[in-house]
Amino acid sequence: MWILFQVVILNTTETNKTYQKMLYISGNFNTLQETFNINIPYAVIDNSANSTNYQSLLSLIKEYCKVNPTISFCKDTPQIVYAGNTSDAQFNVSYGQQQVRQIYDYIFKQGDDGIIFQNYVKEKLDTMMSNNNNMSETIRNLSSEIRLMKEESESNKNNIFIIILSVIFFLLLACGIVLIYVRKIRVNKKTENWGTTG
Repeated sequence: MWILFQVVILNTTETNKTYQKMLYISGNFNTLQETFNINIPYAVIDNSANSTNYQSLLSLIKEYCKVNPTISFCKDTPQIVYAGNTSDAQFNVSYGQQQVRQIYDYIFKQGDDGIIFQNYVKEKLDTMMSNNNNMSETIRNLSSEIRLMKEESESNKNNIFIIILSVIFFLLLACGIVLIYVRKIRVNKKTENWGTTG
């Protein structure tokens, strides 16, 4: 036997908390009661994506009835099981086996249809929550990628600045070497001229 507790968390302030869920088991014995503590760790929940995936309960019912038009609550015409005396006076009624069977079949069908619809709505809600979580994860990933691109851009700007400073330094160094070489040549020419004139 499996017991599934679901705690629906809709925003960040509902995380980093412990929730209590009660389990009651009853039958032809004393009712058993057990308290379960469910800890929800801290998480950032982005609700900005919720509005795009929102479906109202009415739209879910309409969508369900399009797929299942024969379900009793999807039909346009009501089904009358019993119509009788509208007074509060007591009266006797005799039912045939077929009528009793129809009444119970109707009651059980209503219960089955309700369970089928509840499962359908749960499935849709789980799908929407999953889509919402996927959307939030995608937004977090995009945010991380943008942050990394921004850091790389700043790093590239720093690298370009260092390259420009290095080029300027080497240009100045080359100019200095050329200047020293030119002066040395002038000095050598002057000393040669002194040697030949003297």
